[in-house]
Amino acid sequence: MKMSDYVETEFGEFPKNWEVKRLSEIAELQRGLGYSGKEKSKDEIPDGYLFLTLNSIKKGGGLKEDGWTWIKSDRLKERHFVREGDIVIVNTDLSNDGSLIGSPAIVHFPEWYKKEKAVFSLDIFKLLLKVSNVDVNFLFYYLIFVQPLARKYHTGTTVWRINVDSWARDLLIPLPPLEEQKKIVKMLSIIDNKIEVETRYLEYLKRLKEKLLTALMSGRIRVNSITISDLL
Repeated sequence: MKMSDYVETEFGEFPKNWEVKRLSEIAELQRGLGYSGKEKSKDEIPDGYLFLTLNSIKKGGGLKEDGWTWIKSDRLKERHFVREGDIVIVNTDLSNDGSLIGSPAIVHFPEWYKKEKAVFSLDIFKLLLKVSNVDVNFLFYYLIFVQPLARKYHTGTTVWRINVDSWARDLLIPLPPLEEQKKIVKMLSIIDNKIEVETRYLEYLKRLKEKLLTALMSGRIRVNSITISDLL
């Protein structure tokens, strides 16, 4: 793009056809369920729901594959539920370094889970969009990009909690046209998929090395009997 295609705004320089909105203008942040230990379990609870907590989300952003627990409570309200595709954001951090606070994730249920909704905890916000010109995945990637900024808005010492009103008011979201948002998401998703494939292959190689090390050092496999190409 040429310099003439950009415009200077109070928020900085952006392409002319982009909008810039505050997070509080485009979304509402809703807190989850405050729960007791007896309501939660690592094991499946009959008639219970999957439970999304602080430990369900990766530092920096993304959902852990093994981060789900279970909950059953007679205090559940509709506002305590999340559905497939919802964005959630960590609002509490126990690490004291801010590596988790503000981390976003998109809710995706395991294939074996047959219910249409799950429960999320008080330590997490659910993001409810107020507008229709925002792609959820684009917003997710942008929230990952700005996650370190959330550290400036923490309160507390031992337990960090985000000052949500100030954070949502100050956080600026650049919004390209919807079609451009989708193209950005497609490009980033391709890279993410490549990273996932390479990460799995790296884990396979690490396991292979451990097994091979044991076999070679014990003499169960002799070096003259195999080649590197046999292993890869």
